[in-house]
Amino acid sequence: MRCVLHIFTSSFPSIPFQLRLGIKESRGSDTNKVRYDILTLCLKDPVNTAVTLPIPLHKTGQGFNHVDTGRLLCPQIYLEEFNTKYFSLIRFLVVMASEWPSFVYDQELYDPKNDEQGLMKGYLLLRVYLHIFCSNGDPRKQDRPKRGSIAKINGILIVSGRQIAYAACQACYALSSKDGWSEQDGAFDLPLFYQSIVDLFESHPEDEWALETLTWWNKYVF
Repeated sequence: MRCVLHIFTSSFPSIPFQLRLGIKESRGSDTNKVRYDILTLCLKDPVNTAVTLPIPLHKTGQGFNHVDTGRLLCPQIYLEEFNTKYFSLIRFLVVMASEWPSFVYDQELYDPKNDEQGLMKGYLLLRVYLHIFCSNGDPRKQDRPKRGSIAKINGILIVSGRQIAYAACQACYALSSKDGWSEQDGAFDLPLFYQSIVDLFESHPEDEWALETLTWWNKYVF
């Protein structure tokens, strides 16, 4: 919880102190919002496709216990093997925060010879961001930020790397089989995952990839 509080306040340094008092509750609200809608958000085409049967009845049935949520959490470097050897791979797969999960990639752009191609452009990551900040993550109802959304209320006009990292952490938890918020899921360290994404954008803010990626985000969000 301490980590997420830091994530939220660091993302919005200009938020008035009075509003920061409610950040703990806001994180819970964001978490629940994404958690309960994740099985719709995770479908690339929710109008024409459905979650693979059997549909998880409880959150503990998600994560690597279900092929659809497991595929999105699977490190990109193992995704091809996951798609062909799911049942044998999951018994030995150890997921680390240093290995990007497939949901942060646009699979149509991904290039194994250049792991920056498509990075931080995954459809689920974008939907979770919209769901949290713009109140319109449902892919069947997407539009610009809605009245009453976090973006509208707080005058957020641009996307930041910290906001993207926050959305990615919420997506990780929502997809996972963890029934309560935790900074650790097996070997996966959520604070490290968050910081790794922040570093992509802030370590070298003038980097061509960082600038182009934020431009892409702002085009889709605002």
